Amino acid sequence: MVANINDLEKLLTVSAACGNEIAYAQMLCQIVEDMGLGFCVSIDRMNNVIVQTEKTNKPNLMLEVHFDEISLIVSEIVAPGFLKVKNVGGIDCRCLPACEVIVNGLHGIICSRPPHLFKVGEKECFPDIDGIYVDLGLDYDSISEKIQVGDRVHICAGVHELLNGRIAAKALDNKISVYTILCALNNLKDSILSNRLAYDLTILFASQEEIGSRGVKTGVYQINPDKAICIDVTFAAQPGVKYSPELGSGVVIEHSPFFDKKMTRNLIDLAIRHKIPYTVNVQAGASGTDGDIVPISCRGVSTAVLSIPQRNMHTPVEVCDMLDIESTVRLICAYVREGAY
Repeated sequence: MVANINDLEKLLTVSAACGNEIAYAQMLCQIVEDMGLGFCVSIDRMNNVIVQTEKTNKPNLMLEVHFDEISLIVSEIVAPGFLKVKNVGGIDCRCLPACEVIVNGLHGIICSRPPHLFKVGEKECFPDIDGIYVDLGLDYDSISEKIQVGDRVHICAGVHELLNGRIAAKALDNKISVYTILCALNNLKDSILSNRLAYDLTILFASQEEIGSRGVKTGVYQINPDKAICIDVTFAAQPGVKYSPELGSGVVIEHSPFFDKKMTRNLIDLAIRHKIPYTVNVQAGASGTDGDIVPISCRGVSTAVLSIPQRNMHTPVEVCDMLDIESTVRLICAYVREGAY
């Protein structure tokens, strides 16, 4: 299965707002079941999706990605007819003014203060969440009948195919990694059905990473893996972002004291042996991903982290390169088939 934008777009059309992921979790279950791989698929109380092969005496390898996305939540209805909101996850408030949104099926716009009314020095100040209001075109009473505090506000953003095999969309963090896992499973289908993998394989599609890695904290205990590879996005090079991998440079293999040195070295060696494009990103501590949680779970889990370069993180126009997905898929498949050596 070659990564393509049309298949990825299907995963981007269903919302997976933190704490409200059930519809997306159900969709993932259906996708995996339709692949005909004989997996046991379940959704737990945290809306994690757990996919497991039949257990043998092989070591248990967990592939982990989070699928939740940042969003907004209604915090107050204010006169004469606006919604105040709070952020769910680390949303970039600079991108919000004038965005189109949907709340309970109602279309609205995030208010944008006319630049003519800015005072001296205010243009240089970015809005914070306290200054964000949603206009649904309704008065206070009409809004109160249709909207409740706690309802989710979904930013409308299309999926745009750019030049050179690149894609721009919201929630590529981390649905692009979900797509990567699905591509890997499809490529491994013959090996899975014939039981020719180096490991018993478990997939954890984790919820609520964007608000503190809550899903993985419970999901990993249900699986109790021997090893884990976590996949997420990382900053790609762009103006203002230095010392980061370029889009299209391949899978990023993370190197950190948090992660298992031998697994990391094995992944690098496999990339070299199979001529898979890759870069190495060295960190002195935490990565800010679920990969920080997994190693210190259960009795300790040998963990490696792979990343996909991404521009404009936590905005409605995150950008990734399809070649980086293919490199990540190839490396995952190589490790699952061949194992450590």
